Amino acid sequence: MNCLLFLSAFAVVFYFGSATVTSQGYTTKEDISSSRTLFVSQFQFDGETPRGTLYAEVGSRSLVVGKANDGKSFQVSWSEEHKSAGSGTYQIKVYDEEGYSNIRKARRDGETADVKPVATLEINHQGVWKGPWVSSETVACVVALSLMYYAYNKKSEILA
Repeated sequence: MNCLLFLSAFAVVFYFGSATVTSQGYTTKEDISSSRTLFVSQFQFDGETPRGTLYAEVGSRSLVVGKANDGKSFQVSWSEEHKSAGSGTYQIKVYDEEGYSNIRKARRDGETADVKPVATLEINHQGVWKGPWVSSETVACVVALSLMYYAYNKKSEILA
C-alpha cells in the first residue's frame, strides 16, 4: 500500500536574508496502519546553499539534516509515539556546523545560546485518525445475529 496515502502535505516558503527556503512537510494521518507518527520535511534553498553538514532542532530534539545527491535538496525527519505527537505546528530550526557547535558549547557550559538559525521551517500536523469507534466486523456480527434471531422467531410463530 502506498505510504503517501497516509501522509498529508504542507508547503511553505520562508524568507531568509535575500534567499528563500521552500519547504514541503508530510505527517502520518492515521494510526491504524502505523505505530508511530512520522514527520518529514523536505526543503531547498532558492539562493545560496549553506556548505557542510546541516543540523535541525525540533523542540529539545537535535537531528542531522540529510542532503540529496544533487546537493540542493535537504530532508529532516523524526518519529514520535501517536500519544505524544499532538496536533499543531512544529517549528524546525536549521543550523550550519558553526551555529550548531556554538549551541552545543553553550549547553555544555549551562548557558543559553543566542544563535540565529540558517532557516526556520514549520510543519503542520493535523493529528492522527484513530479509526472508527466500532469496527465493521462488529457491525456485521451484530446484524447477522439480529437476522438469525428474527428468522428463528418467525419460524417459531409459523410452526406454532
